[in-house]
Amino acid sequence: MLGFQGHFARVTALQLKLACILMGVLLLVGCGGGGAPGLNPTLTINWGARSRDVNAPTSAVSVEVMLSNGKTSTIDRGATPTAFTQTYTVPLGTPEGSYTVTLNFYSVEGGTGEIVGTATGSATISSTALSLGTFTTVGTVATVGVLPSQSVPVGSTIQASAAAYNSTPIDLVVTPGSITWNTVRTDGSMTLTADGKITATAVGSITVTAMVDGVVSPAQTITSYAGGAVANCTNSTYLPNYATAMETSTSADYHGVLRHWTSFPVTVAIVNNSYLTSDFSSIATQALSTWTAATGGKVQFTVVAANTNPDIKITFEPSSKIVTTDTGVVGLTTVYPSASNDSILTGADIQIATDLNNDDSTLNDVVHELGHSLGIAGHSQTAQDLMFPYLNDSFAPTTDDVNTLYTGYCGSFPTGSGVKRSLLNKRSTTPTVIIDRRPN
Repeated sequence: MLGFQGHFARVTALQLKLACILMGVLLLVGCGGGGAPGLNPTLTINWGARSRDVNAPTSAVSVEVMLSNGKTSTIDRGATPTAFTQTYTVPLGTPEGSYTVTLNFYSVEGGTGEIVGTATGSATISSTALSLGTFTTVGTVATVGVLPSQSVPVGSTIQASAAAYNSTPIDLVVTPGSITWNTVRTDGSMTLTADGKITATAVGSITVTAMVDGVVSPAQTITSYAGGAVANCTNSTYLPNYATAMETSTSADYHGVLRHWTSFPVTVAIVNNSYLTSDFSSIATQALSTWTAATGGKVQFTVVAANTNPDIKITFEPSSKIVTTDTGVVGLTTVYPSASNDSILTGADIQIATDLNNDDSTLNDVVHELGHSLGIAGHSQTAQDLMFPYLNDSFAPTTDDVNTLYTGYCGSFPTGSGVKRSLLNKRSTTPTVIIDRRPN
């Protein structure tokens, strides 16, 4: 039995619309959860000729590989002193997901001795995409990039991550302490030290750059999020947000309510139909990990097969198959609330058009629709927010997006059993809200 419905669409400047149909409680999915467990990814290292300089990355004889889910493994270079490139199968036994990859190069075998080089990268791992990337211990810095989707819980300090690249570009291993950090702007909620330690004292954002060998990265914004639950929170507890503006708006483009899942992780299936490609699968996985990162790991997903009655289903198909009263729709989310409590989500179905212009638009589309499936039933009126009703250049939730989601949960994202899709017979049978998105 289908329940509460709500339609939410977004369009490009070319009038391409994206709709989201919401029905009930939303489900959460996270980076590195469930699905295809036990994957052993590959890692390619360009080892330079062995150096006698113990302070140089070329003096390394082993490397510790660490994923952001805590999985670690160590690789020894071997006795060969001349330069060589080798691809290793790393016995991490990790689930599918998107991860930050951190490499520490050591002066002694087995990941011991002094750390003589470090490198950081990002990778999305699946059964069809196993590479953690390629790293080189020799080369000249051509570009530097601050890793995206970093966030800091209020009251905590993290080490910011950045990567240096040669002209290829391939990730360069640099000596510890080579990266110098600088604050571009801040709203006062966070502070940054020259060695990249960010401390958050309130919810907000800070924009930073990283420099290696005189090469400066593009500016990257890092957000902070409320670290704890607040009993009986209000729309003013987690600021800034657009909860009140969304709930009180009289425009169908923006009006909506907040709902929540009762426990995490929620299970997610990426439907394996004839339209699913490896690129689409990777984009969906990246979108899940983006929400997990933006909430500091509070929103968690477990990827499962579609025939296991998942909490959330993500289906890629041509826009012509996305049925709505609007035309040009490129995304649709249907969420199912509990019949006994409209604020509780029990399931969600997401449809993503396969005929968007590029992967960036598709990623923006999927991350946005996941926001609806997590409980944000309306839209932001700010064009830079991920939950703006039109396709934009945002690939991660903004501070306002995260705080709006927190408002719906009062900052509490419990783990364990809860109300989920299995309670199909308890869904509402009456459509409660229908919101159609139209082009400007």
